[in-house]
Amino acid sequence: MCRHASIRASGIGLALACAALAFHPGTALSWGASDVLLGPAGSWVAFPAPPSPRYVHAACYDSQEDRMVVFGGYNTDNLNDTWLLSLSVSPHWTPLTPAGTPPSPRANPTAIYDPVRDRVIMFGGAALPGPPSSQVWELSLGATPTWTQLATAGTGPLRRGHTAIYDPIRDRMIVFGGSDTPPSIASAVNSVWALSLSGTPTWTQLTPSGTPPSARWLHTAIYDPVRDRMVVYGGANATGSTPFADVWALSLSGSPAWSQLTPSGTPPSARHGHAAVYDPQADRMVVFGGRGSGLAFFNDTWTLSLSGTPGWASLTPLGTAPSMRQDHSGIFDPLRGRLVVFGGYDYVATRRNDLWALSLFGSPAWECLMPDESARPAVRYGHTSIIDAPRNRMVVFGGTTQVGDVNDVWAATFTAIPSWTQLAPTGTPPSARLWHTAICDPERDRMLVFGGYGGAFPNGTNEVWALSLSGTPAWTQLFPAGTPPPGRFSTRATYDPVRDRVLVYGGLPYDGSVWALWLSAIGAPFWTQLAPTGTPPSARADQGMFYDLVRDRMIVFGGGTAAGYLNDAWALSLTGTPSWSQLTPMGSPPAARRGPVIYDSLRDRLAFFGGWVNTQNPRFNDTWELSLPGTPAWSHLTPSGTSPNNLTWHTLTYDPPRTRMLVYGGGQPNQIDLWALQFPSALVSVPGGIDTRPASIELAPPRPNPSDGRTTFDLTLPSSMHVSLAIYDLAGRMVRRLVDGPVEAGRTAVTWDGRDQHGQRAGAGIYIVRLAGPQTSVVRKLALLQSRR
Repeated sequence: MCRHASIRASGIGLALACAALAFHPGTALSWGASDVLLGPAGSWVAFPAPPSPRYVHAACYDSQEDRMVVFGGYNTDNLNDTWLLSLSVSPHWTPLTPAGTPPSPRANPTAIYDPVRDRVIMFGGAALPGPPSSQVWELSLGATPTWTQLATAGTGPLRRGHTAIYDPIRDRMIVFGGSDTPPSIASAVNSVWALSLSGTPTWTQLTPSGTPPSARWLHTAIYDPVRDRMVVYGGANATGSTPFADVWALSLSGSPAWSQLTPSGTPPSARHGHAAVYDPQADRMVVFGGRGSGLAFFNDTWTLSLSGTPGWASLTPLGTAPSMRQDHSGIFDPLRGRLVVFGGYDYVATRRNDLWALSLFGSPAWECLMPDESARPAVRYGHTSIIDAPRNRMVVFGGTTQVGDVNDVWAATFTAIPSWTQLAPTGTPPSARLWHTAICDPERDRMLVFGGYGGAFPNGTNEVWALSLSGTPAWTQLFPAGTPPPGRFSTRATYDPVRDRVLVYGGLPYDGSVWALWLSAIGAPFWTQLAPTGTPPSARADQGMFYDLVRDRMIVFGGGTAAGYLNDAWALSLTGTPSWSQLTPMGSPPAARRGPVIYDSLRDRLAFFGGWVNTQNPRFNDTWELSLPGTPAWSHLTPSGTSPNNLTWHTLTYDPPRTRMLVYGGGQPNQIDLWALQFPSALVSVPGGIDTRPASIELAPPRPNPSDGRTTFDLTLPSSMHVSLAIYDLAGRMVRRLVDGPVEAGRTAVTWDGRDQHGQRAGAGIYIVRLAGPQTSVVRKLALLQSRR
């Protein structure tokens, strides 16, 4: 007999999971023929820190590789690092470490791209407060980028704060203006020099006819290809006290000649330290920002039309403009028709490293490509990290840095390129610590921190702290009832969503006890020590550990003991009386080690990267999985791309919506500190999928699957019983509880309308459907294409 059960949302509060799916007890998993996930091992993605904030740096556009090249500049000292900015769909920074000896650190150099020889030519600059340089450097951009100082013929000028353009017709670089003395001596020049680029580079001073511009520096210059000339705008006198608003043209064909342009329209305010590019589609110069007299900074945009009678016009782009600034760089991105602005020095005396784009084709509009990251977490180890799924970010707490132990809190927001923000929680924070453990408490939307090592507790602590995650974060120390575990560090904790508790196991001093911190008690949370049956694992620390949501058990892998290091795997069943059992996976296991692991909910497996034995021996850089359905089996994964290297006490965090494993910290300064191992997410049909459903209750595959928003689930019960039928997403949230109560024996059809328990449409994606009875449960997967109803 088939009936249609009524659908009702339970009164249970929304469970906001951070790292693990919130499931009720289950002892079996039903894998249909289309449910098996296969595919490559994934690929590594590095998220390097962006260039440090800077100004008076050099930048140019590499047309062959569609990227911006940035060199040097000044922050709190002179810089000589080189960076590449990919300008494709998701712009991203990559530090470049060319072969050869690089130029010495310097500010106010210039750089042009030589497309004939695929190289950057960098000229001049000064190691402030020292004198300017006449050096010319080549950065080849082939398979092996290499810095080489060029030996030029002729005596070149000393310059800083000058301009340089590429003259494509005559295959040369043109240099105008600048200062030829250290900052302590005010000077500015108005001479013009040419450096030939073919054969032996040779300097020649040009002697244009006509009245030249007044001596200046910190001006801009562009190449006007239609009229074969250089156009110069603005700048300042020797002392920088008087900015200019004039426009000049230097014809380059035949005998060079200067002429002053007298554009129509209202001109921009006089300025220096601005950026200017040539927009070929509109045949105009585009000017952004700069500084006027005194502390007058600008973030306005102007255009100078170049055809016919030149004319100034103010541009009013849509969107929020960058902050007012000077000494930033600007390049024209020809493939996307936009001005790209990087860095600078703003009106509140702050160095910047934000990245902006101004679209110039169609309706002009500003877009922030990357926010300012003047502040980033210091490189660290011994910290903790969790996924805060509702706010689309990873939250990091504590650890130790080059300057010592810390208690700061940072969030990496999952934009295309993760961006860091330091959180400023209210309340009294925990003391600085490392080797603690942390989980997300999904019911209360907070991070819980337990244990750790630090100056205040050299033998470990048993403190419990809560950091609220919604609104303004706030720290609160918890004082659970009951007898707490002894103080410890290098321990692990996991959240048990069935019983709303935190499980703590292992740590130093070596300890094999299992503790539960119950969170849903009336009043304060309380501690209890569990007494599992079975033969327990040896006491250990720094083991991998997680909650196995399908089988309602805790999984432990590896770790360190007083006698050495381990690669064994154990399960602590949590249904009924907890019980230990050792797993005997098929396949060759990983080498013994310490280190974290994650649970990949989409593939129902343990996965991890790296690990360590001790700080003296080389660390591991390998990737492994332990499949959990049926008989567990070890597999060595070989993801594509370059993996992190030589990490110790890093963290692994699983990001379910993006099916990736995040690796953070644990390295040395100047290393990339945030990585992602991107797992494939496609479902591959495999005939003959194994079905391990229990005989007592049955849940047929959802129909249709994939679904466009209305799905039917057929459940079959051998007798009348209390069952729960609920839908969860891969981020761990309970989307909708469809049934929670008694259901008669036989087959019952339950229909889901594609909405969550708040009546909102569920988004497209993979969902988990779980039918739970008194003694067992069955899980199915559902692909929702679009919720239409």
